[in-house]
Amino acid sequence: MRAQGRVWVLIGVCVASSSWAHAQSRQPQQFDSAEALLSALEDAGREIRTLSAGVRYVRRMALQGDEQTRQGALYFEQSPAGEGQPPRRRFAVVFDTLYVSGRRQPDRQAWVFDGRWLVERRPDEKQYVARELAPAGEQIDPLRLGEGPLPIPIGQRAADVLARFRAELVNPHNGLEDEPGSVHELVADTWQLRLTPRESFAQESGFEEVRLWYDRETLLPRLAKTIDTDGDEAFVVLVGTRVNGPIVDGVFDIEPPAAGAGWDVQIEEFRGR
Repeated sequence: MRAQGRVWVLIGVCVASSSWAHAQSRQPQQFDSAEALLSALEDAGREIRTLSAGVRYVRRMALQGDEQTRQGALYFEQSPAGEGQPPRRRFAVVFDTLYVSGRRQPDRQAWVFDGRWLVERRPDEKQYVARELAPAGEQIDPLRLGEGPLPIPIGQRAADVLARFRAELVNPHNGLEDEPGSVHELVADTWQLRLTPRESFAQESGFEEVRLWYDRETLLPRLAKTIDTDGDEAFVVLVGTRVNGPIVDGVFDIEPPAAGAGWDVQIEEFRGR
């Protein structure tokens, strides 16, 4: 489907696992402020132990006039917190297909982040890169807005969001005026949050704005959009979302390939924030 020369590939509606959707929709909530929605999202996020979904990652480069879409799967896991400690959160994104100018081609790559190490694997090129983003004994939240490599809105703490961003509750179709009808169908039954960086965080974040869409009944994430200071746009669309189900074995493995296996292995240790 095309809109003003833009291509959206395989956009679908995010469907939660039936047990989660039923449990979360017994008492549908109404929100009259961004703060109220953020608080409810934080509460709902505590109940998520695992989450898996199909993912579409669209990047539009303003200067080059280029658009790329990657398709794959997202996996998220949240372990219970220890005494006085936040929960351990990690995620993996496994891409298998790339669309450029509407042309489809295989492009296998995986990104795994466990709060300390961000690992990139490209099996076709036999490339493995591990970057240590926090020193030994520390972790950072891999999905905290402005810290992780993708804008994936799962389990955000309301206080963290509001400390970094001004938040507005806006019409779900706002900000999508140039998108095709399928995108408007996707967000028709969602809450939309529009976030703009506070002055103290604007330079660090690199964002002009962040927009997040959540299912009105389940409060599960459906779509995220960012515009950076260069005018580039990124979309993350989650489809077929399942909560608290099994996760594919080994998807969070960050161990490097065995020596002698023919891989180019690069390991970059922590160099400071």
